[in-house]
Amino acid sequence: MLKYLRPDVAISFTARMNVQNLIAVHGTGIPIIVSERNNPIAQRQPLEWEVLRKNLYPYASALVLQTRSVRRWAQGFISGEKIHVIPNPLTQENEISEEISPCPKGMPIVCSLGRLTRSKGFDILLKSFSIATADKPQWGLLIMGEGEERRFLEEMAGTLGIRERVFFPGRVKNPSYQLNQAKFFVLSSRHEGFPNALLEAMAAGIAAIAADCPFGPSEIITHDVDGLLVPNEDIDSLSRSMHLLMEDREKRESLGARARKNVKRYSPDIVMAQWEELISRVTQVREIP
Repeated sequence: MLKYLRPDVAISFTARMNVQNLIAVHGTGIPIIVSERNNPIAQRQPLEWEVLRKNLYPYASALVLQTRSVRRWAQGFISGEKIHVIPNPLTQENEISEEISPCPKGMPIVCSLGRLTRSKGFDILLKSFSIATADKPQWGLLIMGEGEERRFLEEMAGTLGIRERVFFPGRVKNPSYQLNQAKFFVLSSRHEGFPNALLEAMAAGIAAIAADCPFGPSEIITHDVDGLLVPNEDIDSLSRSMHLLMEDREKRESLGARARKNVKRYSPDIVMAQWEELISRVTQVREIP
């Protein structure tokens, strides 16, 4: 299909689609930009797709990654000048409409967001929250999202004795509203491709704590400037940071204010300008027979 359409450039996302489109444009002279949108080390493809990816990606005109950290993986099989790091743009609703909160009115809330899967580390978050609130039973935890670990996490909250203070509303129509009601946000992931939820929280102007997992958080947060980073899968460190923000309102507010300012570098205008520059560069060397 592509060879009949003869586009100025083809742009492809996700590993398998990238491989298929590289095969489709082979021999046509159509430039193709392929992009990885997850963590290619933690989220590996079946062996045959891994082999195809590493053998075909060098034929792409450019490879777009979301974080600088993934560059080291890509440099193992594709030349450095073809690798470009372009993050996801920050998207926000222009108007944040009010909706019913699943949490009791007046309860100070810690918020998190993501699929209820092991990779998001919500089990780590529950344990850390339990420790952090041992002397602060008035605090609640809101985890927005749905997934296969819901029952496991609900049972864990019960075992920890915090079930009445942990809220699992599932998929939320308007997460921006809930974020704006929270005192701070926690990203407890074991690994990430690019943590969009972290950007959304920082853009809302609330303080954020993030596990320094591969990949993304350390490229978004400057520790103790516009957020807090804690060692990956470290329950004690996360609980101490959560306790700190629970006690220090001034720190929460200062981190949140700087976060709102600093994430402007991910605005759609800035990110799309990077894409436009790359597309322009690739199409300038276009040679279709």
